[in-house]
Amino acid sequence: MKINTKNTKNPNLKRYVLAAVFVVTLLGIVVAAYLYSRSITAEDTESASQTTTTPAKTSTTKPQTTTPQTTPSTSTGDLPSKDTPSNPPTVQPTINLTLSRAGQNTGSGQPLAIRTIVEGVTSGTCEVTLAKSGQATINKSYPITFEARTASCSGADVPASDFSADGDWQLSVIAKSGAQISNTVTSTVTITR
Repeated sequence: MKINTKNTKNPNLKRYVLAAVFVVTLLGIVVAAYLYSRSITAEDTESASQTTTTPAKTSTTKPQTTTPQTTPSTSTGDLPSKDTPSNPPTVQPTINLTLSRAGQNTGSGQPLAIRTIVEGVTSGTCEVTLAKSGQATINKSYPITFEARTASCSGADVPASDFSADGDWQLSVIAKSGAQISNTVTSTVTITR
């Protein structure tokens, strides 16, 4: 009796397996791209929903932002409220400004570096005011620039020579874009000329 020693496997089986692996890999990439795009959309939606709050005032001891507060509803029951001259609609800011750093780089004579995060716009201007009792107020304007995922007050460095005296100065920063104005952030900065 003769035994068949030839390979009886289907020669196309290898192609089918490779094609199946390719299709599964391609499906995985498509699903990953879909999930990634949904997470970005969710972050953008969450960011947009966080920019519809009303700012409140804060003190000027450390770098701070104003604490957003929502306006309480004035309607009664399930009836919608009507805007009247005694109860005008509240305008909600859409620009949120955060002061992430304000200080001189190591040593006297260095510029005051002001670092911010601007949410809600990709262009406009940041207005910086520095005040000290008995000294001339310093007013500067810097463009808002958008890079990758965040915007900031670009190049917000105030030369030490712009300050008329050493000591504590009150810093105030706002961002503007068109008719929109951000919350005001304040800080006390110590300057050594």
